[in-house]
Amino acid sequence: MPKRYIPVLLLASLLWIAGCSPLPEVPFDGRTFLYNRAEYNLHPQLEVKEEATGKAVAETDSGDAIQTIKGLPQDRWLAIRNGHTNRCSVYTEKSIGEISLEEFAPTKMILLEYTPEEKKLATIRDEGKIGRLVRVMSEQPPAKLPEKLKPAHVQYIHLTSDKYQPVVYVLRYETYPGGKRYLIGKKVVELDENFPDILQ
Repeated sequence: MPKRYIPVLLLASLLWIAGCSPLPEVPFDGRTFLYNRAEYNLHPQLEVKEEATGKAVAETDSGDAIQTIKGLPQDRWLAIRNGHTNRCSVYTEKSIGEISLEEFAPTKMILLEYTPEEKKLATIRDEGKIGRLVRVMSEQPPAKLPEKLKPAHVQYIHLTSDKYQPVVYVLRYETYPGGKRYLIGKKVVELDENFPDILQ
C-alpha cells in the first residue's frame, strides 16, 4: 500500500471510532453517582417504569444505562433499570433532596401484588382515603417489624402524583401471622384494624 494512503486510512479510522464512541462511564456505588458535575442520589421510595424513561445519557462502571425520565427535567431526574425487570430506580440531583410523601401529593393509589407477574388489585382515587394513608405514614411513630417471622402476605401500594408524573411513590404492605399489618416506606408503621378500609 502506498504510504500516502496511510494517513487517510488512519484519519478515517479515528473518525469512525469517534462516531461510535460509547456513553460516558460514571463510578456508581449503588446509591450515588456523579454526572455532568452534579451528584445524583437514589430516592429509595420512587420508581418509574422503563417505558417512561427516555434516552441513555451515561452508563455506570458496571455497564447499566443511566436514562432520562420523560416529562421531568433531564438535569435533575435520572433512572437506572432494576436488573431484568421493567422497573427503574429513580435518582434525583442533590439539591432536590428527599421528597416526602406529603410533598409528593399523591392523587391516586394502586394496590398491587406480584405472583410473580404484576397483578393490579385495586385503584383508588378517593381523596379522603389517600389523605388518610398520607397521614398514617407521616404521623404514626416508627415501629419495628416482628423478629424471626416472615410476612404471610406482601402487597405494594403505588402512589401517583400530578406533580411528578410518570414517577410512582412505592410503599410495601405486609401482613404477618396473627394479623399484624405494617406499611414500609421511609419508615415502618404498624397499622390498626381500620387500615384495610382505605384500600377498598
